[in-house]
Amino acid sequence: MTAGYWLRGNQARRSEAKQNLYECSGDDPRNPHEIRTPINAELGYVGYLSDLISESKDSEVIDCFNGKDIASQRIIRTIDLLLNVAELQTGSYQPSFHQIDLDTEILNRLYRERSLSANENGLELIYNCSLKSARILADDYSVTQIFVYLKNNVIKYTKYGKAEIQFTKNINENIIVEIRDTGIGISKDFFPILFGHFAQEEQVYTGSCKDDDLGLALVKSYSEVNYERIEVESEKNVGSTFRIILDKNLNIESKVMLST
Repeated sequence: MTAGYWLRGNQARRSEAKQNLYECSGDDPRNPHEIRTPINAELGYVGYLSDLISESKDSEVIDCFNGKDIASQRIIRTIDLLLNVAELQTGSYQPSFHQIDLDTEILNRLYRERSLSANENGLELIYNCSLKSARILADDYSVTQIFVYLKNNVIKYTKYGKAEIQFTKNINENIIVEIRDTGIGISKDFFPILFGHFAQEEQVYTGSCKDDDLGLALVKSYSEVNYERIEVESEKNVGSTFRIILDKNLNIESKVMLST
């Protein structure tokens, strides 16, 4: 089989899969009942069975249900990622811009939610916001997703050391959020495709295709929704810095005009 024939066939299969996803999710990818309802029903039944055997002393049974719960949650995360991608690619995502406090309403809350899991993994999570005001004009949902994906990656790929979230401002008074870690890093050769769909160095750093293959693609797309810039610095086996720059000069009229 020639490389060209394989590529065309692979692209055709991916296009067909993408179309099937759109059809399953309906006109509004935010309401994909046909996809989520069966999964939620399954989780409900598994939870019920787990409660019934909660007094079981059989470690194999307990491990089985714990593994099932982890796998189910991962399926849900993957479905959410795929539906978000579909929504952006079809142009059906409609941002709603309003004033939000990036510190108290989003990042500080995410920090508190993730601190426990980070500490359990032996990772020191540091949060530093010395700005008097971190209010920005943005789309709440997409901005939140940007930092959810970035922080999830930090916790997953930083096996030891620390990760830090730092607020600063540049000379133009634009707010900058830096997320620095001492994780496995990214090689320079991988930078050109870093934000592509299903792009991960060394097949998700570990050799398999996982849900976070889509995470950085969504970070880039959601940054574009909010007209933010994203910069990356990284060194293999040293760590990475992701920098989100938010333009304070864009008002709601200009953002709405740019998004139409």
